[in-house]
Order: sequence, then C-alpha cells, then structure tokens
Amino acid sequence: MLGFTSAEIISLLRRENVEQIFLPPYSSDLNPIENLFSVIKPRNTRHRANTRISLVTNIQLVLEEIKTEPLFFSIPIDPCGTKSI
Repeated sequence: MLGFTSAEIISLLRRENVEQIFLPPYSSDLNPIENLFSVIKPRNTRHRANTRISLVTNIQLVLEEIKTEPLFFSIPIDPCGTKSI
C-alpha cells in the first residue's frame, strides 16, 4: 500500500493539479471530545457494560453528571484563540 508521501502518489497529485494540504500534528488537548472521553472511559471501565443497551445507559448517566465548565477550561486556549504555551 502506498503512502500519501510516496513518489508515485506525489507524481499523480501533481499531474492532476491536486494541492496537498498538510494538517498540523494531532493534539489531543485541543480536541474537546478527548477530554469528554477521558471522563466517560473510567466510569465505563468500573461499570462494565455487557450489552449495547447497558453501555448506552452508562454513557447517558455519565453525560448527565458531567459539569461542562471543567471540560471547557481543560482546553489550553488563551482569550485570543491561540494555544497556550
């Protein structure tokens, strides 16, 4: 399987006039869903669901208990919208 940086793929993209747009490295601290999953996962590990219905119920219970403010402030963004250092 060829990667997107292989010479053949780059050649194909150039022939087709396709501009590559490179994304920045993955940053879980800027991805709010990662913060939410970090709250949900331990709860579901402690209360192991053995059916789809019990999994959905567990997640719903966790979501009802979550305070949004700690999740919001866990994202390292300054007031100007840039990542804090």
